[in-house]
Amino acid sequence: MIEYNKYFSNQRAIFLNDIKYSLISVEFKPIKNIEFKTIDSIETEIVDVNKLRMIFTRKIFFIPKSLYELTVSFGLILNFTEEALNIPNYKVLDYQKYFIENNLYINDLISRISLQISQITASHGQPPVITPPLYIKS
Repeated sequence: MIEYNKYFSNQRAIFLNDIKYSLISVEFKPIKNIEFKTIDSIETEIVDVNKLRMIFTRKIFFIPKSLYELTVSFGLILNFTEEALNIPNYKVLDYQKYFIENNLYINDLISRISLQISQITASHGQPPVITPPLYIKS
């Protein structure tokens, strides 16, 4: 079994990666059977040989397409330890799967994303949309 917690140093950098907000309709007409959807995704990539970049993205939208769509993503840079750099297959391991299954590192990102979503959706003068600070499987 691989001990991923030994792969990364304690240094990390969290950053806002992207926010996209699209107002779909400003008409106030009733819509029947509207469904609120949330989709989460994670991308990982090794950068500069000794760093791993993870981007966590949450998209909220409605079916049928109405009201608005909002996508918020935060990123995280982790530094590999010297021990990890000496392991031959460290570049091909499935970090994404491990982060999801163990909630490792993603809770900080999801909490920040959830906060941003509530702040942006509150700008309508309505109660904010508060998404759970958990990974939502599609």
